[in-house]
Amino acid sequence: MIFCLMPLAALAQTYTVTGTVTDKNREALIGVSVAAKGTTMGTNTDIDGKFTLNVPDNSILVFSYIGYNTQEIRVTSATPLNVVMEETAALLDEVVVVGYGVQKKVNLTGSVAAVNSEKLESRSAPNLSTMLTGLASGVTVRQGSGNPGSDGANIRIRGIGTFDGNYRSPLIIIDGAEGDMNSLNPEDVESVSVLKDAASAAIYGSRGANGVILVTTKKGRKNAAPRVTYTGIFSRTTASRVLDLMYDYADYMEMYNMAEFSVNPKVNSNYDAEEIAAWRAAKSDPNGIYTDPDNGNQVPNYLAYPNTNWSDILFAPTHSQQHTLSISGGGENSNYLMSMNYYEAPGTLENTGIDRFNVRVNLESQITNFLKIGTQTYAMRQRKDPGNLDQVNTYRLQTVGGIVPIHDGKYGGPESPREKNDVRNPIRDVNAVGGKNTTTRINTTWYAQAEFYKGLIGRASINYQNLFYDSKTYSRQLDSYSFRKGTILIPGTTLNNATTTRAYEKREQYTANLTLNYNTTIASDHDISAMLGYEQFYFNRSGVSARRKGLLSFDIPDITTGADLDRSEE
Repeated sequence: MIFCLMPLAALAQTYTVTGTVTDKNREALIGVSVAAKGTTMGTNTDIDGKFTLNVPDNSILVFSYIGYNTQEIRVTSATPLNVVMEETAALLDEVVVVGYGVQKKVNLTGSVAAVNSEKLESRSAPNLSTMLTGLASGVTVRQGSGNPGSDGANIRIRGIGTFDGNYRSPLIIIDGAEGDMNSLNPEDVESVSVLKDAASAAIYGSRGANGVILVTTKKGRKNAAPRVTYTGIFSRTTASRVLDLMYDYADYMEMYNMAEFSVNPKVNSNYDAEEIAAWRAAKSDPNGIYTDPDNGNQVPNYLAYPNTNWSDILFAPTHSQQHTLSISGGGENSNYLMSMNYYEAPGTLENTGIDRFNVRVNLESQITNFLKIGTQTYAMRQRKDPGNLDQVNTYRLQTVGGIVPIHDGKYGGPESPREKNDVRNPIRDVNAVGGKNTTTRINTTWYAQAEFYKGLIGRASINYQNLFYDSKTYSRQLDSYSFRKGTILIPGTTLNNATTTRAYEKREQYTANLTLNYNTTIASDHDISAMLGYEQFYFNRSGVSARRKGLLSFDIPDITTGADLDRSEE
């Protein structure tokens, strides 16, 4: 009898599972954890709430998200999944800020997303708008610039609602008054509510057409001992991705010659073979000594034959720091919070940094059993260097590797005698303007609130805001230097062509609100609420700017020393 033994191998079937995760309002949830139970396979949903994951047959997918109930779904095919997450019962009892009042989440009929201070405190970002990234479904947060002071994010709620690019941002309400969220100290924020649909934002009329973001700042606690809190954040900023441009100057010269030949084969090459060979030889011996044949000037090869990687220079890692000191507490009939904040970001380039100082005072006092008064007041002062980091990519495309950025306080020019003199040194360009741009902002709200009857509350408030912008800029004489020759290659601006600019802008506004709210519950299951309100708004903007051409001295760049009035505007 002959037996034949054959090994059998069972191959487990796998599926590529795709799907979308939304909330009950069918809005995409960003960053939901999707994992195969009992394995290390997992992923997160993207900005559209979509996910893709390879899993074995009959796997159980676990969907988890902060504030929502965890769900488990068994996978038996590659059919796309549409998962609707439900909020936890505890969160439904939370009170969220809505237009001119508060409501429990369970009673909301509109689409409102709430972000509390715990989610914000775990993030390191230069401003509040950037911190909102990925924290609310249906809200797209995109930072368009890394220039310190101009690095606030563009926020879009449920996409773009208009073709006019000037009116795509949501309405920002801070403690009941329209304001700028990026002027706030993020450590002072208690919660952020996002009103996303017409039902929830309708009370603000046409101003809320693109959604409304309500920011509520922190208060002290009654019957609490003084609590002193310090928060210090030191962060390192690096470019996540940069263009990998050619910086080997010998390669650049060869490529340039090839491009010229392809356009006109009869034209002579701009860079000769001898110069290209000299550049390659110097690269292999960067510390060798170059001696200029005309004047005998001696410098290392890395100065005479530079190969500058401008991506590394213009996007060098930088450090920023932020410090917040606050004290809060309260007695039987009052509470208080006072805070100070300092933020400094030097920028990836010289002359592009900012420093900002914030101070806040929130006070509230119960005058009688039915009446309380309070104030929410903050001030901000920011100083910004005038260098324009937003043009950094333009600068980079106008330069070549054969330039020394800066050495011994001198800005390099093109070292090759065949290079065009209009090739730019970005480091010199960004430092060619001196001065400071200073912004001072004061925002104060005073209010009184009375409970006339159980559930019937009246509130009167007045908000005053003042913004003052002061810009002082002037030309700086920065020569372009040839390190080979040891001489000035391209002189900087002259006194006759130098300019000095002075600009002022003042914005002033006030908002007065009167509201009457009534809330009651019938038979423990039926909530009734009504609101009557009046709002008055005033805004005024004025300013002047002037520029003079021709200075008496670079050491005295004040506009009063300018010779000719080049421009004046009001």
